[in-house]
Amino acid sequence: MTYLSIDYGSKHIGLALGDDEIKIASPFRIFENKGVNQTFDHLKTVIKEEKVQAIVVGVPTIGTADMRQRTEVEEFVATLTKEVGMPVHMYDESFSSKEAQKMLRDTPEKKDHAVAAMLVLQSYFDSLR
Repeated sequence: MTYLSIDYGSKHIGLALGDDEIKIASPFRIFENKGVNQTFDHLKTVIKEEKVQAIVVGVPTIGTADMRQRTEVEEFVATLTKEVGMPVHMYDESFSSKEAQKMLRDTPEKKDHAVAAMLVLQSYFDSLR
């Protein structure tokens, strides 16, 4: 089954893809968050083109500073679940963005949102073992 992982941000959204048979996640792409309609149109296109069957969305769970972001992500997940009609799993993304930034600090082209989405999906796959 093909999974799409989403690192949701108010400015950028990172995507990663993975397969639950081989349990390996890979960064896919980043796009600018230009509002609900464009975001869901873009995600539906990716879901169709990549034959996605389930989605994992990273949700911040640690720290009081993350409460606003957590609420925003939970609202996004609720709408996403209605829009796509497939399983949408929320999974702890604590520290994934910071880890992604560390991994990419010497990389000229920053893709930290896609790498954060990959880290969330890989962690989700690892929890299934």
